[in-house]
Amino acid sequence: MSLTHLPATPEQAPHFELPDRSVSLLRTPFIWQETPHRSAWLAEAIRLLDAGGWWVLVERVPVSMPGHWLYRYFPELPALERISSQTPSEIYVVLQEQAFTVKMTQQTYYQPVAYGAALKMAKQRETSPILLRLNDSDYLTGLKRLEKDVEGYSDSALLPSHICVSEIVSRRSN
Repeated sequence: MSLTHLPATPEQAPHFELPDRSVSLLRTPFIWQETPHRSAWLAEAIRLLDAGGWWVLVERVPVSMPGHWLYRYFPELPALERISSQTPSEIYVVLQEQAFTVKMTQQTYYQPVAYGAALKMAKQRETSPILLRLNDSDYLTGLKRLEKDVEGYSDSALLPSHICVSEIVSRRSN
């Protein structure tokens, strides 16, 4: 048995230099919800996986994260994410239609973030597919709200936040 790590980002359409049906396990954390190339990812997974091969997706579930800190400062984000993301049930159907057997679990975690870290992440908009969905005016307004709150706390004070993650384990049938 061999293990190969192939780096990938949601921005690129996948094409791995591996033979057809040569992979027993494909793990793609935090790709599906962020990629504009879902059909390409699906096609590549089908091409790569051997009969009985496993595809494990780990994804954020934006519709189940009303307590996420980003939504507090950028209240336009939930509506924008509903447009671009899929619910776990929708992902389930996509995989099932392609002859995958699918099992899903979903967990919500309390995950506070330090105010200073939140501000640093928010200021790095160009590296955040989520913040890039905002128009400039909404982004700047939310950033000012966050900067104002950071002034009232130390950088290390914790900002309450939640994240919801779904693990989708699918097995190729044929």
